[in-house]
Amino acid sequence: MERCTVCRARLSDGPLCRRCGSDFSLVLAAQARMHALFSESLCLWQQGHPTTALALAGQAVTLKAEPALLVWRDYLIDHQLHQALGLLEQGESQQAHRLCQQILAVHPAPLALVLRRFIDALTTQAVLPLN
Repeated sequence: MERCTVCRARLSDGPLCRRCGSDFSLVLAAQARMHALFSESLCLWQQGHPTTALALAGQAVTLKAEPALLVWRDYLIDHQLHQALGLLEQGESQQAHRLCQQILAVHPAPLALVLRRFIDALTTQAVLPLN
């Protein structure tokens, strides 16, 4: 935060506005937590844990939706959707469905919703066996 949201004065390094006395300690703590979750999400991705990385990115977005974080979350969603399609192609409809559910828990991505409905329709018609 650069400016006080109450009086628009420039904020110094502390959590209190020098002009109106507003306390931004909770806001700054939430922002710090968002950055920590974002960093942890990046590390988990590098370690090969995309599902957990997506969950943490989703948590971080609820704290503060910074543009870089939104791009990262959307990238992870895209990656997981491709994974779900690959699983579906391999006949792993149950795993594909589970992956879509995890994506939708983070963000109601329209493609994930369509894919989940498609998998539901296929499995209820017994076109694809549930593995």
